[in-house]
Amino acid sequence: MFIKENFENITVQVYEEKYRQSLYDFKLSERQQIYSSLPKDVLDDAINDEDRIPNIALNDEGEVVGFFVLHQYYQHEGYDTPNQVIYLRSLSVNEDFQGYGYGTKMMMYLPRYVQTLFPNFNHLYLVVDAENKGAWNVYERAGFMHAATKEEGPIGKERLYYLDLDSKHVSSLKLKPNTEEQPFNIHIIDLIKDDNKVGFIAIERHE
Repeated sequence: MFIKENFENITVQVYEEKYRQSLYDFKLSERQQIYSSLPKDVLDDAINDEDRIPNIALNDEGEVVGFFVLHQYYQHEGYDTPNQVIYLRSLSVNEDFQGYGYGTKMMMYLPRYVQTLFPNFNHLYLVVDAENKGAWNVYERAGFMHAATKEEGPIGKERLYYLDLDSKHVSSLKLKPNTEEQPFNIHIIDLIKDDNKVGFIAIERHE
């Protein structure tokens, strides 16, 4: 299945082979590689597993700025989750494009994208290392809820996050682009809960 969704200044789509070299050139700092695998290290496993779908995010220039794997029916060791689930795995933003808000935007539009790929799945999970506070702060702003903590992960505590894709069970925070006129170097994202604006995020644009 091939899905391609355009969101504001990024495009999220299922991986195509023509982007392989871009993923092999994908950079993460040594510190970031503690928390997430390089795309080239997980790409072929995802391609060869019918339950996994590798995905990329492109900017307006067609450059690969992000990568993630959606894994259906996955069960993470130490957590009891339903069988009919999707796990978000190996999410990362290319070091060359960090600081432009791409990670936040990927998370903002992820629920809609996942629903397009997996219309019969309602449960989306991800696991993040507890010390990676920057990452789980983004997940929480995107509406994911902290569901559990595992004391002993590979590098310490892990946090399990959950998002109900059809909002039947969880009242969660959502991110929505602000459509009002904005300063030239600031991008505003509204925080929405139960269809009401409860705050906003201001992201500085980089030239």
